[in-house]
Amino acid sequence: MSKFPSQEMDRFNVRLPAGMRESIAERAKANGRSMNSELILIIDEALKNPFTRAPDESKLMKAYSDLACNRPSNEDEMAEWEEKMNTLLFNLFENMTEQTNMYQLLKSLSYQVKEDLKKKKNKKAT
Repeated sequence: MSKFPSQEMDRFNVRLPAGMRESIAERAKANGRSMNSELILIIDEALKNPFTRAPDESKLMKAYSDLACNRPSNEDEMAEWEEKMNTLLFNLFENMTEQTNMYQLLKSLSYQVKEDLKKKKNKKAT
């Protein structure tokens, strides 16, 4: 007797943070899928995505708000404040560099594809 296809698939147990199961169930229901199918789709999309995750804007805004609301009143506080500011700036620039590198890679790929097509067209013409 042969096994069902689902019996031949890998199994993996996951512990979810409180409330996440309900969120997955709601999303699956809204998309007309089972929770398992929804999780597989989410994981598959995450693994296929070549881009690094953009910084969470709400965290950036909170960090900005903290800096704006807690302005230093003396030199000691200024040193600590500048350190927080520099950390935030470093994180922003690091992400910008990653995105710029990806942009350059995509532009280069586009150029290469166009050049390859021109070469093929010229070969056929001769």
